[in-house]
Amino acid sequence: LPISTILAENATLQAATGTIFADAILNARNQSTFIGNLINNGTLNIGSSPGVFNLTGNFTQGSTGTLPIEFEGNTGQGDLLNVSGAATLGGTLDIIILNLPTNAVTDFTSLQAGDGISGAFQTILATLPDLDFELDYAVATASIVNTPAAPPPAPATPHAPAAPPH
Repeated sequence: LPISTILAENATLQAATGTIFADAILNARNQSTFIGNLINNGTLNIGSSPGVFNLTGNFTQGSTGTLPIEFEGNTGQGDLLNVSGAATLGGTLDIIILNLPTNAVTDFTSLQAGDGISGAFQTILATLPDLDFELDYAVATASIVNTPAAPPPAPATPHAPAAPPH
C-alpha cells in the first residue's frame, strides 16, 4: 500500500495480499474491511477512537510493523483487530491511552483470530507511570490487561547502631 492510505469507515478493500511497507501507514476507519491476507511491516491504525478493523484473511505483523491500539479508560473499551483467519505476531504493540482508566483492573480484547494466533509482539509500548500493561494470549485472542502499578517501596528505615560490647 502507498505511503499513507485511508480506508474510509464501513469501506471494503480487496486484494489477494496487501502489504503495508515499512514507513507506510494504513488508517483503517471504524468497521472498515480488508478482504485478503494483510502483512504489516509499517503501521496499521485501527478505527475511530476506539474502533474495529475487520480482516477477512490472514494477518502477519512483521518485525518492523507497529499496531497502535487505542484504549478508552472511561469505558474500558479499545480498538479491535478482527481477523477471520490466522494471526502471526511480531513487531510492536503501541497502547495509546485516550482517558486514564480507573484504578480497577481492566482487560479488553484487542485481537481476535478465527484460526488462532502464533508468535507474540516483540515490544509493548505504554507510557503511563501509574499503570502496568500485559498481554494475555489465548488460542484465538490477545487481550490487553491493565492493572494499577504497584506503589514504590517505602524507604528503608535506618537501623540503630549496635550497642558497644561491655
